[in-house]
Amino acid sequence: MIERKKYFMDKTTKELLETMKTSKNYYEYLEENGTAINSEKMKPCRALNALLGEFGKKRSDIIAKSCIEKHYAYQIFNGAKIPSRDKMIMLCIAFELDFERTSELFKVTGYPPLYARDLRDNIIIYCLENKLGVIKANLYLSEKNLPILD
Repeated sequence: MIERKKYFMDKTTKELLETMKTSKNYYEYLEENGTAINSEKMKPCRALNALLGEFGKKRSDIIAKSCIEKHYAYQIFNGAKIPSRDKMIMLCIAFELDFERTSELFKVTGYPPLYARDLRDNIIIYCLENKLGVIKANLYLSEKNLPILD
């Protein structure tokens, strides 16, 4: 797991919002609830390397499955490049993460979440859930005249 304890503390988002609504002083609210609020995002390279360790996978295998240009992908893993949302999706597909794990990764790294009501994101979610590769995802996106993962 991606350092779950550090990023997912003791309160749900709903509980956090309810507490915020009833609080009279923001600074007191922040003092009481600061541990439940993400103030720092995990660097994508750190999260991706943690996944390599968790799954016992090799960078080279994930990079090959991601369809990201090899040199650029190694720079992502080394932290020299910050991947776009699409590149992160391609890596999630290569890791064979499901929608839930992808959402968790996006949350801790600060990427906008996948949204099931958006057709492009819906196709991507389908591909994640069904362990379809990047090529198949791009085929589905292309068939709907949507931007492919690039």
